[in-house]
Amino acid sequence: RGGRGRAMQSRLAALLRRSHARSGSVAGRESRWMSTSSFYDSQSGRHITLDEWVRLYDLTAPATELASVDSADDLPASGGVLLTLAARGTEVEGRAEAVVIAQAAKARDMPVRALISNAFGCEEHGSTDPNVLQLVAAELADVGVDVITLGDQEGFGNEDALEEAVEAICWNDVVGVPLSHRLGLRAAPTEEGILLCGTAAGPQFAIKHIDVCSRGEQAPQAGEVAALLKENGIEHGVDGGKLP
Repeated sequence: RGGRGRAMQSRLAALLRRSHARSGSVAGRESRWMSTSSFYDSQSGRHITLDEWVRLYDLTAPATELASVDSADDLPASGGVLLTLAARGTEVEGRAEAVVIAQAAKARDMPVRALISNAFGCEEHGSTDPNVLQLVAAELADVGVDVITLGDQEGFGNEDALEEAVEAICWNDVVGVPLSHRLGLRAAPTEEGILLCGTAAGPQFAIKHIDVCSRGEQAPQAGEVAALLKENGIEHGVDGGKLP
């Protein structure tokens, strides 16, 4: 365990050093990583306050359970909603239905999260077009979706794929909280997935929402991800219970 953990930590440290180098000057990195905690959104006419710490969502904790619904008629009486979409190369299935459901849920002030499965690609359809992710993310953000999670069910995700997706998505200018603070990641439950979580939370991408799993089945193991973030000085917290 100890040897494996040290090897993983060494690999993450190398990735973070490369991330720093690709992010530009020290001043630029600091301004991006320690971004403004509040700003005036000219589109909505509101002051928006942003949290800078990384949220770890434990998918097995009751407090983070959301209702998965297939239509606006199936909205729960209370709680939040999880929308599931599926990337298929140059298309994303379920986008029209997701927009309708999100509109209905936000009209009732319900929290809404969207998961785009196979966001980086899959065996059947190959790599996902980042431009499609850009369009879908803008549509979801415009109807008020709080968190848009990029899922990597088949392990296609890597630093380059993540960079392409994040750059495309964050190019959008949306009302309210910017997409940079709505983006999430659900990496594959593998060692590579754990490392991708560390890279995603680092200074180049600064993704604020990361799915984890206490049992390490649906997403990377919660304790492993938390340990990597802590050892690299990335401020984080847990939604839905304590980590083991």
